[in-house]
Amino acid sequence: MIVVGISGVTNGGKTTLANALHKAFPRSHLLCQDTYFWHKDSGHHVLIPEVNHFNWEIMSSLDMDRMWKDINNILNGEHLHRNISPNDGEPNTIQGCEVIKNVDDFEILKNVDVLIIEGFLVLNYKPIVDICNLKYHLTLAKDECVKRRNARTYDPPDVPGYFELCVWPEYVKHKAEMLQTVGDVEVIDGTLGINSIFCEVVNDICEKAKHLG
Repeated sequence: MIVVGISGVTNGGKTTLANALHKAFPRSHLLCQDTYFWHKDSGHHVLIPEVNHFNWEIMSSLDMDRMWKDINNILNGEHLHRNISPNDGEPNTIQGCEVIKNVDDFEILKNVDVLIIEGFLVLNYKPIVDICNLKYHLTLAKDECVKRRNARTYDPPDVPGYFELCVWPEYVKHKAEMLQTVGDVEVIDGTLGINSIFCEVVNDICEKAKHLG
């Protein structure tokens, strides 16, 4: 099984890319880190007094033990009934993107087992890093990140000052930590567009599958 880790800045395109890959590879599983946030009443969260809001941008806001257990269940061949079960149908392409270069690539798309692990801190969690064959980190400039985040609705909703005080500083810190400890991450500009990013990653997976035999 090929394991693909996708991390990055908020609203950088992680989920869009992960969902496209999940659809492209019929024998794939998808795990999204956002589904592992502790409930707001769990007691695990850290309060930011300045804005009277929990810090949702740190590892302790996530139940990583449960996520890691689910990852191992997939690696051990156990079927999980969530958004991580294998999809059906033929491999796809995104409009304007020629993924299938030859017959061998088409066969790889149909038959390779892929685990896609997506989330803002997945490459800051060493057990996940250690099992990933391919690692990607999507970035955005601060202004573009603010614009995209303001166009979305969150539960709980962002409060005034939360982005400047918490979201962006935590991202900068976690990105620096990741780049210092993980040497083989491909950093991708999130403004390049899903077509080109998707094609690049699909071709990387195909090449990795050929190399692993």
